[in-house]
Amino acid sequence: CPSCGEPVGMSDRFCERCGAALAVLQPAGEGGPGAGAVGPGEGGAVSSVAAVRTAAPPSVCPSCGASDGVDADGFCLSCGVRSVRPRDRMECDLGAVVAVSDKGPQKARNEDSFAVALLEGGGFVLSVCDGVSNIARSDEASQAACAAAVATLAVSSEDGASPLMVRAASAASAAVVAVAPMAVGADPPSCTFLAARWQASEGLTVGWLGDCRAYLVTGSSARQLTTDHSWGSEAVRSGVLSQQQADADGRSHAITRWLGADAGIEPLPDLVGEDVDP
Repeated sequence: CPSCGEPVGMSDRFCERCGAALAVLQPAGEGGPGAGAVGPGEGGAVSSVAAVRTAAPPSVCPSCGASDGVDADGFCLSCGVRSVRPRDRMECDLGAVVAVSDKGPQKARNEDSFAVALLEGGGFVLSVCDGVSNIARSDEASQAACAAAVATLAVSSEDGASPLMVRAASAASAAVVAVAPMAVGADPPSCTFLAARWQASEGLTVGWLGDCRAYLVTGSSARQLTTDHSWGSEAVRSGVLSQQQADADGRSHAITRWLGADAGIEPLPDLVGEDVDP
C-alpha cells in the first residue's frame, strides 16, 4: 500500500491496515464487478497504474465529537456512525495523467469513478463513469465500467483506436450488467461512460455514452469535444426546440444513453478524434 506500506494482494481493492482504496495491476478479465484495477492486456501493451489515495478521515467525528478515529471502512470507533467512505475522494497521479474524484457536498457517497493507465512506449488511456444517483450499487457499476474499459483500451490493436473504443464500451457495459444481480431494488445499477486513448502516432480518440464530457484545454482556450446524450441536447440538435426552450423544460437533463441492464440498446459510443501533440 503506497499510503501505509502494508503488503497487499494483486486483487485487493482496499488496504486491510489503513483502508486506502487500491487500483492494483491485474490481468484484464479478472477481479469481477467493482474491481478498480487495470493491467496487462493482449498484444504487448502494458498499463502502469498508481494506487488511488483517499482523503484522510476527519480528526473529530461529526456525529458524536469523539476523536477515537475510524476503522478501515470509515466507521467511527466510538459511536459507529460512518463519517467517511474510502471512495469519498480519490486521487491518482501517474505524472503524465492525473485523476481526482470527489463526493459532491449534497451526496451520500461518490457515485463516480475513474481508471487511468500509461501505455508502453508512451501514451495513456483513461475512463470516467458517472453512476446514476439513488440506485443501489451504481458506485460499484461506475468503478467496474472504468476498470473494464481501460483494461480493453490498454491493448495494442492493428484495427486502430476507434474499433478498440467500441470494444471498450461493450466491455464496460458487460461489467455494469454483471453488477445488477447483486443490487437491491427494482432499478439495476447504471452509469454514463467516457473513455479516451492517446498515443503520439495515432492522436486522441474519445468515446462516450450519456453526459460525461471531455474538453481539450490548451494554453489559450478550452473546447468541449463531446455532445451530451440528453433529451434537451438532442431536441436542440434536431431543431425541435431552441436552447432556451430546452433549458426551461424539466426533461432537459434526462440522459438518453447509458450503460446498464436497462439500457435497451447495444452500447455503441459516439466517437471523436483529435490530433494532439505531446
